[in-house]
Amino acid sequence: MLVQQMLFMASGDGFAGEQESWTNPSNATNNLFYTWTVPAGVTAISAVVVGGGGGGSPAVSFNDGSDEYQTRPGAGGGGGGLTYNNSITVTPGETLNICVGCGGSRGNSNSNDQKDQANAGYGGHSWIKRGGTNGTVLIGATGGRGGQGAGDY
Repeated sequence: MLVQQMLFMASGDGFAGEQESWTNPSNATNNLFYTWTVPAGVTAISAVVVGGGGGGSPAVSFNDGSDEYQTRPGAGGGGGGLTYNNSITVTPGETLNICVGCGGSRGNSNSNDQKDQANAGYGGHSWIKRGGTNGTVLIGATGGRGGQGAGDY
């Protein structure tokens, strides 16, 4: 199962068309970065960008100080955002930078104070940029929020 995938299509005068996709596998713990050079004759691309999903938080049990254990439910992580654009202007020969966001880390239930440590990590943002990784964002999608389990009610 893939955590996230990015897909886009390119077309232009004298160009038959091309489809590319980049993925971040389910065991990846970091955003993955790629580059793509715009082919000759291509002046516009279509893109679908999906942010990484947030991690889930576990249910936890803990001693509340009265020698009775309390159980707090876990929570699933939020889905990554999705953005698409069917007409992104590009220049033949330019290099686009691509980031595919990773999924959020799972919550931790192995601490001494489990009720405060079960929150999970956010998913990574995904984007296509012009001009390097610090360049202009052409399209982007945010990562999902991590599950916020346990804690005091």
